[in-house]
Amino acid sequence: MDEIQKPTEDIVKSTDEIRKHTEDTIVDTIIEGIDIVRTFKMGEVEVRALRSVNVRIRRGEFIAIMGPSGSGKTTLLNQLGLLDTPNSGEVIIDGTDTSRLSDSEKGKFRLHNLGYVFQDYALLPELNAMENVYISLMMQGKSKTECESAAAEILSAVGLGDRLQQLPSKMSGGQQQRVSIARALAHSPEVLFADEPCANLDSETSKEVLDLFEKFNQEKGQTIVMVTHEEWHAEYADRVIRLKDGIVQE
Repeated sequence: MDEIQKPTEDIVKSTDEIRKHTEDTIVDTIIEGIDIVRTFKMGEVEVRALRSVNVRIRRGEFIAIMGPSGSGKTTLLNQLGLLDTPNSGEVIIDGTDTSRLSDSEKGKFRLHNLGYVFQDYALLPELNAMENVYISLMMQGKSKTECESAAAEILSAVGLGDRLQQLPSKMSGGQQQRVSIARALAHSPEVLFADEPCANLDSETSKEVLDLFEKFNQEKGQTIVMVTHEEWHAEYADRVIRLKDGIVQE
């Protein structure tokens, strides 16, 4: 009887462990993309950029999205970051089914919960570093004093504490990207999305930018989703999602 009971206990224990792991994974999930399909019309031709893509990203992960040109990397980032709307499928961020949000609600969700870094920096040329960072905070309804304090703090954290009043035109590409990163992180977003953030930078400056990402990921637990085509960039990531022809490669 004991010989029969022991294997049964082992099976029950194993089942419980699997259930607990599954529950923990669900709780820790910050982004889930379910059967995402995105097509584009190019004249008379319909291009399927994403073909029923399923992804799950855990809170605090540093993810690299990789694949050949035209594989759907930026398209996937845009769906997960609510910068575009899929033809079908769902994007759930921190428990919120974003497919149920109106365009206005998505805008507010992006403003308060997500941060973005682009390859072209996307800074306003007439504003200095401090102003470029705190403008998004002012849009959230914070006071000017709060915005300036938060902007100065995050700019110091990215190594630009001595360039608060400098215009983008007086900065190097790497410095401009640091301002962009500071702007994206100033409101402590749930997820930071970065689309080829080092595309316009040399190798040394790219390393500096990626070191910053790594710092915030490891020290602050910042979730990061980054598109890149450079294999050595992926060494910074916890995990790589590889795409080919709009399909996730297992």
